[in-house]
Amino acid sequence: MIKIVCTLVMLIVGFSMSGCTSRSLKIEPLDTKVHQIDVICIEENKKVFDKTLLPAMISAFKQHHIKSKVYNEVPISCLYKLEYTAKSNWDMSTYLQSASIQLYNKDNTVIASVLYRSPDALNLSKYKSTEEKIYPVIDELLKGHTPPSKAQIEARNKTKEEKSFESKLKKIKELHKKGLITDEEYSKKRQSLIDNI
Repeated sequence: MIKIVCTLVMLIVGFSMSGCTSRSLKIEPLDTKVHQIDVICIEENKKVFDKTLLPAMISAFKQHHIKSKVYNEVPISCLYKLEYTAKSNWDMSTYLQSASIQLYNKDNTVIASVLYRSPDALNLSKYKSTEEKIYPVIDELLKGHTPPSKAQIEARNKTKEEKSFESKLKKIKELHKKGLITDEEYSKKRQSLIDNI
């Protein structure tokens, strides 16, 4: 009887430690020819029990030369936004069971996504740290990604500034047209905008 139990334990441990894994990964990788990311805005999900997930993602993005900014609510000025959910499970200890990650562009369109599920009950690799699980997932999500060049970032920032100037100028014109500000106030505000270019 002891031999049977020992053999069974060895088979389970051997299977669990083998390279064979039943990790499930559904991935829509980033189109790296279209999107070159330097900063990503992450909407913090306070409902996620695993508090190591967010730092693991930030660290994984950093490996790809992407800075992360964490918000309760992502501002509309962000070019790229990341949302995530995750579930933890308990089996002798707590572990990350599943995670869903979506990356959006400025138009709020999903441009990349991942659905990760931990290995099944007999596989001891399910007890790996969240970081060990998330790093390869982010690597696959961003496969082939290169950050934008300094010139591309400067051009992107210049465009944002120009749009901001134009929208502010348009707003004060509308206020003036509606009679909500005087001619003198309009002239001062307009000149102030021009001086700050």
